[in-house]
Amino acid sequence: MPVIRPFRGIHYDFARHADLTPLLSPPYDAVDEARRAALEAQSPWNAVHLEAEGQRPGDGGAENRFSRSARYLEEWRAQGVLVRDDRPAIYALEQRFEEGGEQRVRHGFLASLELQELGFGVLPHEQTLPAPGEDRFRLYRAARANTSPIFCLYADDEGESEVILQQARSGRPNATGTLGGVENRLWRMEQPEVARGLTRLLAHRRAFIADGHHRYEMALAHARACEAEGAPASGAHRTILACFCPMSDTGLVIRPVHRLVTGLSVEIGRLLLLLDEHFDVEELVEDVRKPAGLAWAQRRLAEAGRSGHALLLLAGADRKARLLRLKEGVDLSHVTALPRNPTLRTLDVALLQGLVLRHTLGLREEAAGWGEHLAYVRDEAELVTRAFAGADALGFLVNPTPMWQVRAVAEAGERMPARTTFFHPKVPAGLVFHSIDPHDPA
Repeated sequence: MPVIRPFRGIHYDFARHADLTPLLSPPYDAVDEARRAALEAQSPWNAVHLEAEGQRPGDGGAENRFSRSARYLEEWRAQGVLVRDDRPAIYALEQRFEEGGEQRVRHGFLASLELQELGFGVLPHEQTLPAPGEDRFRLYRAARANTSPIFCLYADDEGESEVILQQARSGRPNATGTLGGVENRLWRMEQPEVARGLTRLLAHRRAFIADGHHRYEMALAHARACEAEGAPASGAHRTILACFCPMSDTGLVIRPVHRLVTGLSVEIGRLLLLLDEHFDVEELVEDVRKPAGLAWAQRRLAEAGRSGHALLLLAGADRKARLLRLKEGVDLSHVTALPRNPTLRTLDVALLQGLVLRHTLGLREEAAGWGEHLAYVRDEAELVTRAFAGADALGFLVNPTPMWQVRAVAEAGERMPARTTFFHPKVPAGLVFHSIDPHDPA
């Protein structure tokens, strides 16, 4: 079962930086060059320098973006920009945001999570890709710190953790900060009864990794590397910073991650004939390049998904959108590209990748991913633009994966395809940092 502890957090000096807005950064996998430049312009101390420092002219050898992140961490502590807690604490987090025109609030807390091999008390739900993992491993080795938390879920239908945290959140937060339209409120909690209550609660649950599979796997790799160098097995390198949220929290949102396929020479008429073997294909009359048309198409996709499996195909060859509904009672026993596990086979993304991309289009999935043909796109309007930009492009919109499927796959010991889920909002970098130095106690 997961073992959590309060920890001596490293954070911006709340007396000087109670407003964290200019200092927060998205996690590394949501930072591109344009976003990095905008964040750097907000403050020289923005957490992007620690979480996702960019390449600089002259980088090479000992001087690189990871060594710079480690240096910034040391310098900012020496300058008093960052301070370290004298006593261990757990941090309560409240995130306020708008989703689908409604105001939502998501509750959670940040704690130090003891590392253990995946599949026991801590369960993954998605496959990982090599490149993001290598990035985090190099940062952990250089900085000896977690600069952003992983995001974990746990079952708490009775709301026990909310009772514990509600009293702690009754006072004024230690810091607040808005990033990407999400207001983050942070409370530092030293109360022993809070730590005891949450520790006991999690000791009888399993933690499901919602976001941060690469970070967790690379934290394990970092711990092994430290111990190969003689570090004791009880140091902070055996822990990781984690944000925990109940699965039943009303602010928990799962968004889909869509697929863009390019570089395949498949004539649209032939593609439709191939798809007809397994799908009912309906050409949509609305222009999805217009916001109203795209919203209408998404509603049609959601409606179709409530009674079966459905995808929305965007074809660059004729700039048309088509609704694909899996035919009722269709025999898929001959499709070897589909996963054998019955829970996985029910995922829309698994059907897309196994039945459509591999079986129908003949796209090859390699160990390092799908090569140059497949891209992952979160924004629906961006997918339409990119899919209609070239005659060889195909876009596939999918419905969000429900929470029960995430849990069922994880409990079955299986993993969904990489980039199946996008839990919104992200927990930003800059709220609190966490030492994984083997010389620090766990």
